[in-house]
This record gives sequence, C-alpha cells and structure tokens, in this order.
Amino acid sequence: MEGLKVSLLILLSVISCSVAKNSYVVMFPKTIRPNLDTNINVQLLDPTRAQGTTVVVRLLDDKNATIVSRTRTTDPQNPTMLSIPLQMPSTLTPGIEYGIQVQGEGGTNFNNYTKVNFDSKYSSIMIQTDKAIYKPGQTINFRVFGMYPDLTLVNDNIDVEIYDPMGNKIAQWKNKVPDNGVFTDSLVMSDHPLLGEWRIKAVQGNEAYTKTVTVDEYVLPKFDVTLELPPYGLSNRNLTGIKVISKYTFGKPVKGVVDIRLRPPYLSRSPWSIDNRKKQGLIDEISHSAPINGEYKFDVENSKLKSLDKWLDYSDILFEVNVTESITGLRQNASGTVRFYPHENKVEFLESLPKTYKPGLKYTVLGRVTRQDDTPVSLPTASRVKLTVTHTYPLPTTTTSTTTTTTARPPPVAGEAAPLEGGMPPLVDEPFIIPDRRWNWQPTTKDEKLEPVFLDVDADGIFKYEMEIPDNVKRVSVEAQYEKGNSYLSLNPSKSPSDSFMQVTLLNPDVKPKTGLSSNFQLDTSELTPIVYYQIISKGQVVASGEIPMMSSRRKAFSVPITTEMAPKARLIVHYVREDGEIVTDALTFNIDGTFKNKVDIDFDVKETRPGKEVVVSVKADPESTVHLLAVDKSVLILRNDNDIKEDRVTDELNSYDSAGSFGGVRPFGWWWPRPSGGEDADDVFRNNGVVVLTDALVYNYEEPWIQPYYYDMVMADNQPMAFGMGMAKSEMPERSSSSTSEPQTRVRKLFPETWLWLNKTTGPDGMTSLSVPVPDTITTWVATAFAVSPSSGLGLSPSPANLKVFQPFFVSLTMPYSVTRGELVVLQANVFNYLDRDVRVLVIIDKNESFKNLVTYIQDNQVKKGRFSARVGRTFNMTAGEIYPVYFPIIPTETGDLKINITVISTGPSDAVIRYLKVEPEGVEKEFNNPVLINPGTAGTFLQQIPLSFPAKTVAGSRRIRASVIGDLMGPSISGLDSLLKMPYGCGEQNMLNFAPNIFVQKYLTITNNLTPDLEKKAKEYMIKGYQREMTYSHDDGSYSAFGKSDKSGTTWLTAFVVKSFSQAADFITIDENVVQKAVTWLVSQQNENGTFREPGRVLHKEMQGGSASGERALTAFVLIALKEAEVVPGVSELTGRAIQKARTYLENDIELLEDLYELALVGYALQITNSPRVQEVMNKLDAKATIKDGTKYWTKPETGIQWKGWAPPKDQAKAVDIETTAYALLSLGVQKDLEGGLPVLKWITSQRNPEGGFSSTQDTIIALQSLAEFATMVFSPNFNMRVRLTSKTPEVPFQQEFVIDQNNALVLQTADIPVDVKQLEIQGTGSGVALAEISTYFNVDEEIEVSSFDVNVTLFDETTKGFTVKVCGRWLKKGNSGMSMMDIGIPSGMTPDMDTLDTSKAPMYKRSEMGYRKLSLYFDEFDSQAQCASIYMANTDKVAEKQPSVIRLYDYYEPKNQATTFYTSRVLADSGVCDVCGTECFCSAKP
Repeated sequence: MEGLKVSLLILLSVISCSVAKNSYVVMFPKTIRPNLDTNINVQLLDPTRAQGTTVVVRLLDDKNATIVSRTRTTDPQNPTMLSIPLQMPSTLTPGIEYGIQVQGEGGTNFNNYTKVNFDSKYSSIMIQTDKAIYKPGQTINFRVFGMYPDLTLVNDNIDVEIYDPMGNKIAQWKNKVPDNGVFTDSLVMSDHPLLGEWRIKAVQGNEAYTKTVTVDEYVLPKFDVTLELPPYGLSNRNLTGIKVISKYTFGKPVKGVVDIRLRPPYLSRSPWSIDNRKKQGLIDEISHSAPINGEYKFDVENSKLKSLDKWLDYSDILFEVNVTESITGLRQNASGTVRFYPHENKVEFLESLPKTYKPGLKYTVLGRVTRQDDTPVSLPTASRVKLTVTHTYPLPTTTTSTTTTTTARPPPVAGEAAPLEGGMPPLVDEPFIIPDRRWNWQPTTKDEKLEPVFLDVDADGIFKYEMEIPDNVKRVSVEAQYEKGNSYLSLNPSKSPSDSFMQVTLLNPDVKPKTGLSSNFQLDTSELTPIVYYQIISKGQVVASGEIPMMSSRRKAFSVPITTEMAPKARLIVHYVREDGEIVTDALTFNIDGTFKNKVDIDFDVKETRPGKEVVVSVKADPESTVHLLAVDKSVLILRNDNDIKEDRVTDELNSYDSAGSFGGVRPFGWWWPRPSGGEDADDVFRNNGVVVLTDALVYNYEEPWIQPYYYDMVMADNQPMAFGMGMAKSEMPERSSSSTSEPQTRVRKLFPETWLWLNKTTGPDGMTSLSVPVPDTITTWVATAFAVSPSSGLGLSPSPANLKVFQPFFVSLTMPYSVTRGELVVLQANVFNYLDRDVRVLVIIDKNESFKNLVTYIQDNQVKKGRFSARVGRTFNMTAGEIYPVYFPIIPTETGDLKINITVISTGPSDAVIRYLKVEPEGVEKEFNNPVLINPGTAGTFLQQIPLSFPAKTVAGSRRIRASVIGDLMGPSISGLDSLLKMPYGCGEQNMLNFAPNIFVQKYLTITNNLTPDLEKKAKEYMIKGYQREMTYSHDDGSYSAFGKSDKSGTTWLTAFVVKSFSQAADFITIDENVVQKAVTWLVSQQNENGTFREPGRVLHKEMQGGSASGERALTAFVLIALKEAEVVPGVSELTGRAIQKARTYLENDIELLEDLYELALVGYALQITNSPRVQEVMNKLDAKATIKDGTKYWTKPETGIQWKGWAPPKDQAKAVDIETTAYALLSLGVQKDLEGGLPVLKWITSQRNPEGGFSSTQDTIIALQSLAEFATMVFSPNFNMRVRLTSKTPEVPFQQEFVIDQNNALVLQTADIPVDVKQLEIQGTGSGVALAEISTYFNVDEEIEVSSFDVNVTLFDETTKGFTVKVCGRWLKKGNSGMSMMDIGIPSGMTPDMDTLDTSKAPMYKRSEMGYRKLSLYFDEFDSQAQCASIYMANTDKVAEKQPSVIRLYDYYEPKNQATTFYTSRVLADSGVCDVCGTECFCSAKP
C-alpha cells in the first residue's frame, strides 16, 4: 500500500441520561445522618401540570423496606417548588446501603431512586481541660459536651475514659448525665505516673473524641526568654533585626548575660562530611556573649553566615540563646531557625481561582505579590507584574501518505481505559506513527502567546486581570512574573453540549460575609433565561433556597441574607433548565463570619491589680445560659495552649459535616475569599458540592474523546535517528517552589502551670453574671476565657480572652533553702524589685526572732566586728528606677520547727512585707517507737493498763517528744494516715502498692460499717487511682510486672500475682482496665508447671516467699492461688483460671504433711480457706499448735534472735515484719471462718504492732495486716459507742492528765495530746462501751547509732571544696547468706543538691534505680551479700549554707527494716566554713571571720 489514509476518529461525548421529558428536578445532599433532617428540594418544570402534584419521599434500606417517609402536596400559590424535610431516625446502622425514592403523582407523575451515602456522625464532642500539661501529682480538670451541627447541646449520657501513654485505662466514668449538656469531673495524678501523652476519650451516642494532655516533669522558672528572628533571610545580605527578649512572668525585664550560638540545624558527623566542610573552610558554629537588660539586639554579617553554609539558598540556620539572670544565676533558653532565599519577593496566583473557564464569559485572574513570609510588598513599588497569556488551539486534521504498511489499533475495550484515581479522564493516546516499532510524536495543537500586560498591585499585593477567551481555544496558560519570581496557571474550558454557561460571583470578595447581614452576588449567563434557582447548603444540609428573576438580562445582581445556619461555610448552587432539557449550573463556596448565636464576652473590672485584691469577673451571654469559666497563668499558654475550646476547633467540626469536602485558601491573607466550586460540566458541579440530582432533564457529563493514532515515516537527520522524549509543557510541569517555608518549630519550655478559675455561673434574664474573687499572690498575668451553653441558642465562645495583670511596682522576694539543720549558718537573700519611675532610699529589715541568731556586722572602737545574737537587723541603700537589689541576712537557727522569717521593706515611696517559713530540723537521725493499746472495757465496763516510757541517755537536745492519740475505731489510725503509712520510699513496683491496696480495705470496712463519708471516699479513691497509674510504669509488654519495670529482664510471678490480687480487689471502687488484669492472669497461668507449682523467672525480692520449701514453691503457689481466686471477679478471668486453680490447690493439699515453716503454714492455710479446700482444717490445726500465747494475745514468731540494742532498749519494740505478716494471714483465715472468739487475741497482738503512722514495718506486712484488721474489725464494730479514755501520769514529779470522750459521732476522729517528755509511767483508763485504740508514740533524734548493725557501711569524701564534694558509700551484708531488696539512703546536706549526672554505680552490680526524696537520695539494690557494693555522687552547694551539720546514711533491708545500719558523714571543709566562704563581700566581709 503506497500510502495510508489517516483519519482522526473523534467519539462524541457520552451522555448518560434517558430521553429528556423536562418535567422535574429533585435535589438533596448526597449524605444522610441519623437524627438530622435531609431537605429534599423538588422543582416541577411545567407550571400547568404542577398543580395538585403530591410528592412522596421515602428512605429505603437495602431490602427495599421503607424506613421513614414524608408526603407533601404543591402549594397553589407556588406550585413549581416544594421543600420536604425528611427526619432521619437514630436507628440507622452503618454497613447498610440506604436509598431515597422520590415519587410524584397527580399533576406531574414521576418516580426516581438513588443510593445515598450514610455517615453515622450527627454530633461533635468537645473536651476542655484546665491545662494542657501537668506535673505528677496534679489534678486534671476536664469538661465534656456534645453538640449538634446547629450548636445546640446533646443531652445524652456521656462516657469518659482516661488512658496512660501505654494505653492502660486509668479511669472511667460511665453513663454520666451532663449538667445542662456539660459533664465536669477531674482525675488526680499519682506522684509517679507514666510520663508522656495521656488520652482523654469521650463517647456520646455514635460519636467519640480523644484529646491528649502531656504529663511531664519540669521546673518553674521565674522568667521567660523569647527569640525574635526575621521571618526569612536573603542569601546575599546581612541578617538584621535579631532580638532576644527576657522578662519576668510579671512582664519586667531580666538583667544578666545572653549567650548566643548559630549553627546548621543538621550536621552529619560522618568522616566524609567533616572532611568536606574543612575543605570548604566551613565552621560548625558561631558563638557570642553579651550583657542583657530585658532586651538585646544584634545583626549577623553575611560573611559569617556563609562560614556556616557557603550556599545559603533555601538553607536553614539554627539560633540558640541562653540568658543567665545575674541576681540568682538561673538560666532560661530559646531557639529558632531562619530560612534563606536568593530573592526577597515572590508572586503566586490565588488558590481560590477556578481551574476551568466558561467560554463566552470573562475569566478574572487574581494573584498576589508578597515577600517570602507572605506579607505584602511595600508600596509604592517600582516593579509591576508581567502577565503573559498563551492560548492553545487545535490543529486542523491532515492526511499524510506513507510507504509503511501498518494496522490501526482498535479503540479501547470497555473497562480498559478506566478513569485514573482522583476522577481524572481516561488516558488517551496522542497521534503517533510506529516506524520500525518505534513511537514518534506528532503535535495536534499550536500555542499562540499574546502580548504581555503589565499590572499594578494594590496595598495588599493583589493584582487583577480580566480575560476574554476565544471560543476555539483548547487551553489557556498564564505566567506571572515579578522581579525574579514567577508562577504558572493552566486553565481548561468548561463543557456544555449547547455551549451554555453560567457564572456566579460574590461582589466585594475582599469583604467576608457576616451573619445578620446580607451579601451581594452576581450572576452572568451566556444566554437569556427568565429565572435562575438557587439553594444554599451548609454543614451538609440545605439551609436556604429561592429564585432569581433575570429580567431579560444576562447579568443580575442579587442579595442573600446571611444566617448563623449558613456559618461557618456555605455552598451557593445556582441552576436553570433550558428548553431542550439541559441543566446549566454553577456553584460558589464561601466562608462566613459569625458562627455562634450565643454571643459571649468576659472581662475584668480592672486591667491590672495587686496580689490578693478582689476583682470582679463579668460575663455576658444569652439569658439563662450556663457560663463555664477558666483562668490560668499566662505561662501555661507559653508551654502548651491546646487545652481550651477554640473557635477554630468548632469551625473544623462544623465543616466536617460538609460531605463535599473542605477547601483552603491563601493564609494569612484572603482565606475567606470565595472559591468557585464548580467543575468541567454540570455533573461535576453537583458532585463537587455533595448534591444528588434526580431528574428527567439533562445533567451533562462530559467524557474525553478517544483519538485513533496514525502513522508516517520517521524523519532522519544526517542518517541518524532523531530521539524523542515524552514530556509535559512548561505550564503543566509541577513548579519547584522557591517560596516554601518550613513549619515553625514548636518551642516547648518547662513552666509550672497554675489554674485560678474553674467554675460555672448562670446568666440572668439580662444575660449578665459576675463574681467577685481575690486574685492569687503570684505576680503574673492571668488569662481568662469562657464558653456558654443555652438550650435555645446553643454554644457560644468568648472571642478573645480577658487578661488581668497582677503586679506591684515595688516588692521583695525571699530566696532560701527549703530546710536546714539546727546550728547551721544560712544566708537569706531578700531581692528588692524597684519598678517605680523614680529612685528611692530603701531600708530592708529582718524582724527579731529568738529562735535564731543573727550574724551581725558592726563597728566598735573603729573596728569592724561580727557578733551572734538575736536582733532586728536592717540594711539601707539607694535604688535607681528599674533596679533589682539583693540583700543578705546570715542567721543561725537555734530551735527546730518552722522558723518564721519576716522581711519588711520600707522606702521613700511604697513599702512591702513578706513572711516565709524555714524548716529547721534537729541534728542526727530520728527514731520513733509506738505502743498501741486496744481498749476493750468488755462486760466489766472498765479497762486499765500501765505504759512505761523512756529515752536513751544521749539524744539530741530538744528532739524528745511523746504523743498520745485515741480513736474509737480499730482502723482509725490507718484511715487517718492513708498517705503516710510508712516512712519509706515507694520507688518500686511492689512498694508502690502501699499507695493502693490499703485504700481498698479501708473503703470496704467503712462501707460495711456505714461510716464512709464523701471526703473519705474521695481520699481513698484518689490514692487508689494514683497507685494504679504508677503501677503501670512497672509493667512489661507481656502483661507481667516487676520491681523496676522494663529495666528488669522479665516480670516476676510473685509481684504479678500481687498486682492481679490488688487490682481485682479494687475493681468495685475505681476503673481497672479488664484487659490489664486478663493479660497479667494469662501470663501467670503460663508460668504454672504440670504439678501445679509456679515458676519464678524474675528475682524474688521478698525473701520470705522462699519459705521452707525448695525455692519457695509452696509459698509462691499459695500466693498465686490467692491472686487467681481474687481475680475471678473480673469479667473474662474465670475462663482463664479454672484449671490453674484446681492444679495449685491439689499440689498444696498433697504437701500438707511437709508444712512446718510458720509463714508457709499461714499462707497455705488462707489459700486453702478461700478455695474451699476440705483439708484446710489440717493446716489450721498445725498452725495453731505453733502459736505463742502471751498477755492475752496470740501470735506467731520465728525463733530468731531479735534486735540487739547498744545499752538502751525501748520498753516495747515492734515485731519483725515476717511475724506480723504471718500472724495477719492467720487472722484472715479466722475471719473467713467468722471465728470471733479465736480471733480477738490475734487481733489484739496485730493492733499492738502498729507504727505511729498507722502502718506496720514494711509493705507486705502492712498490706496483709490492714486487710486482716479490716475484715475482723467489721465483726467487732458496734454503732453503740460511748467511752471515756483518761491518760494519767504516774510519775509523781510530773503531773499530767488528759481525758478523751469518744462516741458514735467522733469515733473516726483521731484525738491527740502531747505528753511531757519527763513522764516515765503513763496510765490508760477506759470506761464505757465499745472498742477503742490508744497509741503512745515516742520520738527522738540521736547522732550515733543505738542498734546493732546488720550491714557494714563505709563513707569516703573526695574533692572537698566550699563548692561541693564527692561522697562514696560502700556497704556489705554482715549476716549469713544475703539480704532481701535493700535501700541505701544518702542524706543530702543542707543547701546542697546531688548532681545526678555524676552518680556512679559501676561498683554496685545489684543496683537498680535511684529516687529523690526529702533531703535524701534513695538507691535501690536487689540484694547485698558479703562483697561490698559502692556508689558515689557529687554534692553541689546550691544555697548559701555554712557550718554544716553531719548528714545520715542508712542501709537497710526493705522487707525487714530492722536489719539495718546507720552512720553519719560531714565535709570538714564545709563544717568549718564561715559566712564569707558562702557569701563574701555581700555580707560585709573580705576575709573569713
């Protein structure tokens, strides 16, 4: 074949529609939601047939069953339009396909159906917290409410759950009824929770929302540092205008030194990178220091910047600043980055521009010229925008003859050219030829570039240009150039079979529409039409509709009232129907200002006040609104500010109901500009706006034609084949942004947050409410916000916060240690702040106090002398305006207790005074001994007992004291001392349970005895919640627990069982995540051997668990058996434990004959008792035979040597922890048997072992003893209580008598009295009825050990100076075998702080972790043996304290604390130091006194 006739086959557009009858158009949103209306708009096109038409709308499910229906008949006054609201039921279910059927009968007959989308969301949940970041131990306050899209509140019940960072459920509130729509509650954090992001999840109906808060440890600084950087830099210029601002939280400047460092943010440390930077002559950082007084400005030369990065274009430089306050040496920092660009300005088209144009109508190009930070360029500008428009025309079809014979490829088979993801048209082959099986491109279009136009920009940098585009243009490309920047825009024509188009625009687009006003729009059509119809959709619902008479014009302006129902975003859809049945349409989306009907405003009556003054907070909202107030320290918002409910969050939620999606815009300018939301054709317009159209008219849907390829010979140049590349025109290429900016770095600083106001009020009929409240004493700025809820107008937010500055221009602040030891010299620092506008003469006075001596510098006989005596001492000096002046007062405390420090400042202007308290402790180490007495008058009605009292011969002067307490309840001391049952650290997974388990027993006991008050219930729950939170930090991923969590190699069976038991017992009182218990139980069951025993993969910390059997199998099995039995109350656990419980019980029953160890007998007896073993009595008989009966008490004790005392022994000493625990298990078994008579002697003995805090010796004995006491106390409790208890001194020379009256009204009140320390014998007499408990506790300090040591402890000091020293402590076990888990408490000298970075435990193989306590550092060890283990740490002097007293070091077995050793250490350098060593010339000395 000599030639191939190539023809271009163009397939006409495919239109999916039936033959148009042009009788009706039905429109409604594509998405339905439960509980919300879907408005069905019906337009009948033939008015003559519309009269009397009845329209039925039905919602059908996937089985064609009618869910809900609505019927309406046309109005004779307006028969062509109907609006039918269809209320969607709440029972709609996800997963079912729903459809809407619309049927007309009578005048116009039609029937149509379409599937609709279902979205279960019909409400939104908001969560407000008082802060967004919390410290351990603080309280999370929260408010939760749900709202409908119209902002009215949902009154359905609310569920709230709080999860820790590991996903453990910590607390929950189920089916809570909101108060006026809002549920308010709080969660108390434990002192040692998991740090990180905590989740608050709220569920209401179908909706759920989760908010996060941060839990972290941080220090409260006194001042803030802000780094102000230019928004961008230019790579060929100096960087100027950099500013460091440092201010106190009350707004005044900080004086000190600023250290500045510049460096690239990311530096590779690879050898190649380091070598490459050296070759380029680059440095890694630039440093600079300078004085600062509130503000420091500086510039950076371009050459220095390029010494960090030679090519700065689009590179970042990191700036880091540190400010050191000169008066205290405290430091704060800030940082930020600057990105550099090759040129200053950029040009871009507005994102709101449509990507299609309407042939026959003008297209308006809008763009903006800005700087690199999006701010407008300065006017007037010498440059103008150069706009170049290129029209792309189709080439006419040509015929080419070739000598190549080819076969034309067939058109694509249906399904092979499916649309691409995102709705793009099918791929279409451009015309090609294939010589020798190679493709070659043949152009089908030509470009015509128009003459460029030059445009001016307005004050906002906006440029505007209107284009008229010829009809035969296939594509339009627009390029904007401004100086060195450019931007591109590509436009395609809209499609219509009749070339009929319409365009709607907002007049005055730079004015954002506002509720309560009307907005003006303009319609342009390419042909005349009598009426255009419109509807407005907002939040997925039709909120308005109407007609626009065109008045024989192709341009018409019309006005639409803007309502709150349209806010915050509305879609205006316009359309008309041509005579041939084609629907012509367009749409516009625009944002609206004024989302809330309920207008809220909050304000203070003053803008600034002084600490402690009353202020009035006024709030305005709709009448009878509930207003919720929040006021927090400004520092909270610097740290993190997403705790509050803000308008942006509400707006985002409301926009989420827009099923057609959201749109963006240019920020920060012009984000409200209207955005055309049309498309390529009518079908696009409706789909893009989430609208369904049911009609027998034509909704045009354009499809790209398929073009058949044709072929010709490949052209050769110089006998070489030409290479062709597939590519895109420049206008279609994705632009490499030269204006991208990095996201601003979040600067997180550690500030201590304060919440002031967290309350709600109700507005009156006038919409006003107010309250008078005193402001806190903090000198700062408070930020207050409010939200209001009303049944009619719904939610309202205060548009801006109210700020209250709390300040006084002249004040004093006192800096001192928290505590010191008596006899030490401490220098108090009083900082005077003068923010007056004038200089003043100042006198600072410290009042006389006989509890301390002043170190006074005075002149006598022309000589400077120093003396120590109590006096009223003053310092006088001149202060300039704005100055901060420190004044120093050296004192020596001579008495213990809280020392009152009264500082007064008098000036020639205002004055100020402050009172603070310095805790002064006695020298040495405190010892305490308790003598509890169970007072049971019985049937005789009287009780009498003598109590001997004594002290060691050598005690620290002033440290002796005796305290008596009486309470009418056996559990009373433990109830009163829930927060301090033991004076021991709680830093491991088992010890922490002491904060948890006792509260269970207390709450159960008080509930049974009907004595549980709301305050006690709240206290117990708070401790349980805290303990639960903290215990999660010791869990492993497999569900097990260990003493130190994931730092241990594995979980331990013993501790996991203990946690399971405790969590299960607490499940009735607080939220316990069932999954947590189930996971731990599953792990426990996996540790069971075939014979019923349990493996222990971890380290056994509680040595008594080893009992008398090999590896403690019997004791451990009994302990786990108890836990598994207790856990059966948790849903889902019994299915896991049935077989394991049976196997364990059988094993213990088979070993009864081998049981001899007391601890094993008691533990196994209780385990068999609660599992209903038929052989339990055999164990109880063996246990009873080994009991000790003495003085009306019964107990079990191991035959071991007790504590040996050095010369003095207390009249009554507490038993060993293992004996208390053993006896407590026996009492538990007697309690299960309800053996009151047999249990009373045991109860009496256990009661007598209490410590003064209400606990016992260690954790396990305390927990089991309290459990047994609580169980048994319910058996002896009697509401008929009336007793008198009299304490009388039997020491003749020391008269003393105190009487207590106890009845049912004060039985739970702990009554106390101090007893003279010289009393040697005390008589306790009780008369009346009931059972009471008296405790006589003695306290004293010693500066040398009075007990025989179980450990050997050696202390060595290194590198001693007045600034600090290193202390090294070595310890080893002196008895046989090894100790249990042990604690090494290193006392911290007054005014010193251990540097934790220097802690060296390399010589301590059994060391596990450290914990800071009050004036001590506690180190945890798995155990000690005969080999010494050593730890060292540097102690730094941080306060001005001289003449330091010795500090104590104690090493003890945690589970048997009587196995211990105590020693003392002191630095001779610091002990001999004087005032001039720590204070210098500020204390009027140039040499040591």
